[in-house]
Amino acid sequence: THHFRLLLDRRDLLQWAILRHGEWDSEVAEALTENWKAEDVFYDIGANIGYFSCLAAQSGVHLVVAFEPFPELADRLEENRRLNGFATSHLCIERIGLGKTNQSMPYLPGASDNSGGGRISKEPAASPILVPVQSLDSFLATSDVPPPTILKLDVEGFEREVLEGAKGLLEKNPP
Repeated sequence: THHFRLLLDRRDLLQWAILRHGEWDSEVAEALTENWKAEDVFYDIGANIGYFSCLAAQSGVHLVVAFEPFPELADRLEENRRLNGFATSHLCIERIGLGKTNQSMPYLPGASDNSGGGRISKEPAASPILVPVQSLDSFLATSDVPPPTILKLDVEGFEREVLEGAKGLLEKNPP
């Protein structure tokens, strides 16, 4: 169990699991905590409510950048950042999705009981929620945020597009 607090909705599968077990995806959490160092810059791509972002911030990682395009989840992530007293200079929330190109794309929320199933869609949706999407290379070129030294990528089937939008980073300065 980790020493940070999260506002959780027990009706949501992911959040209920954290509430019940005190953690989420223990194998990923263990791999991260065993490998990051205080000077790391951690990118949490597909941050959801910020479990891994808060874990990194609480563990003393130098800078945490959480990417979450869905407004409802980004709001909860912001509440969790504030609840733990993490400064915006330590845990930075980017309300964008990452992908291959810069554009607005449909976001399909997960079922009401599974926020982790939400995803950016390459196909038009009947009543889409449009979210801003940017390539990671473009983000790095237009932001003051340093490149990641370690990252977590969980974007429900959109991983290939994220990696294609990060070719420059992966070729020149891979995390």
